[in-house]
Amino acid sequence: SLTPTEAPTQTPYIITATPDIGGTSSAPQEIFFLSLADAGYFHLFAYSPQTMPLTRLTANPWDDITPALSPNGKFLAFASNKNGYWDLYSLELASGNTTRLTDTPDYDAEPSWSPDGAYLTYESFQNSNLDVFVRSVTDSGQVYNLTQETAFDASPVWSPRGRQIAFISNRS
Repeated sequence: SLTPTEAPTQTPYIITATPDIGGTSSAPQEIFFLSLADAGYFHLFAYSPQTMPLTRLTANPWDDITPALSPNGKFLAFASNKNGYWDLYSLELASGNTTRLTDTPDYDAEPSWSPDGAYLTYESFQNSNLDVFVRSVTDSGQVYNLTQETAFDASPVWSPRGRQIAFISNRS
């Protein structure tokens, strides 16, 4: 259940979306998902200037960062260090249930959903290098390293049609 909270003072990490939280809305609404520092940890929040006060989505003694809404508006992928290292998780917005998507001691963050919602691209720090990966959301065995360079490759996002992935790099 989502409950309103007081507004923290941190600058938000914002993603614009049109989800149907709880499944009862007849029309999509613009909602911002963000990670804010509150009580010593970063937590996930939702906010809609017209229809929803700042609403806490997570409140645990660990950090939850870099939220990304699924194309169907039902899930929020994010990075969390709840196990002592950064993994990707999926939060089902209607129920509040979370599912771990990655399970490595490496830093995994900045998820971005494919337009069909079947894949996530994300950054991962492995072997002293930050690279871009793609993984299936439904088949936990499918993981692809897209950038195997010595360059810093980060913050991947899918193109609107899902045929390309843009990312930041220091290659040049």
